[in-house]
Amino acid sequence: MEHIFIVSIVIALILTVTGTLIFIIASTFQTDEQEYVLNKQKTDILHEKLSKALDMCGYDLRLNEPYGRFMIDVMIPKYKVAIILHRHPQTLAKKPDKKEEKLSTLLRRRGWKVVEVKEREVMKHVHQAVLKVQREIFKQPSGS
Repeated sequence: MEHIFIVSIVIALILTVTGTLIFIIASTFQTDEQEYVLNKQKTDILHEKLSKALDMCGYDLRLNEPYGRFMIDVMIPKYKVAIILHRHPQTLAKKPDKKEEKLSTLLRRRGWKVVEVKEREVMKHVHQAVLKVQREIFKQPSGS
């Protein structure tokens, strides 16, 4: 009886390790198309979570709004607020990517307030992301 128990544990461990290895190997061979789909799904989740939270506060939002050759993730036109979601691993570093930096600069020159929100802020602390947006909305312009 004890022998059967030990054998079943060994089989379960082998299956678990094998499954894990298969997952790791399969994930390293993702195609660009699969990666695009995963990133799009993640982006959709981020947009949905943040937009629901902002919508509950009564803001009229636009998602994925084209702006020249750029795309604004979330826009609140009434307050001229553009929200840029940092969803790429490299944006966890202090330096934003060039495209997002150009968009931020362009928007600020044209009188928009830009709020940069990291993926982890939306996924773990969406209320803090909303507060960040609200602080920017109600911030007094400098010199007044």
